[in-house]
Amino acid sequence: MHIDCSARAVPVTETYDVFKGDTVVVQTVRTYQPVFSAAFIAHIKANYDDETIKNELCQVVPIPNHDTDFLVGLVKQMQNQMRWSKEPVLREWMINNRLDGFTKLVRASEDMPPEELAILKLLKEAGPKAAANMPKLMSEIMQITAARQAKTANA
Repeated sequence: MHIDCSARAVPVTETYDVFKGDTVVVQTVRTYQPVFSAAFIAHIKANYDDETIKNELCQVVPIPNHDTDFLVGLVKQMQNQMRWSKEPVLREWMINNRLDGFTKLVRASEDMPPEELAILKLLKEAGPKAAANMPKLMSEIMQITAARQAKTANA
């Protein structure tokens, strides 16, 4: 049995800037979290004036169409997370937002057991290395995908 978890109810093939003048195009800014994304975009709209900065903070994380799209979304999500971490007020909003379990989960606290702190430290050290390796992985995936498509076309 094969279950295709990349299917979705809303087909999206293009992404747009979230903010353009008076128009707000609600899209996902975190993988598989449309409700968080909508709340995040609303928060940015209400608290930032500069359209360029608003769009910087709301980089679209595309919903996958194919199995290989996971890496594209992961790279965008990592870029967003890194950008968001540079905004102390935004970071605090995320920690207190009930729709965002991720930020609170990866935040070290003084009552955290040493084992958990050690895991967080490893994750924080691995993040930049993983991000640096993504272009290589994406290139390899694209080559495999192209080979698959060529094989299918010739069959």
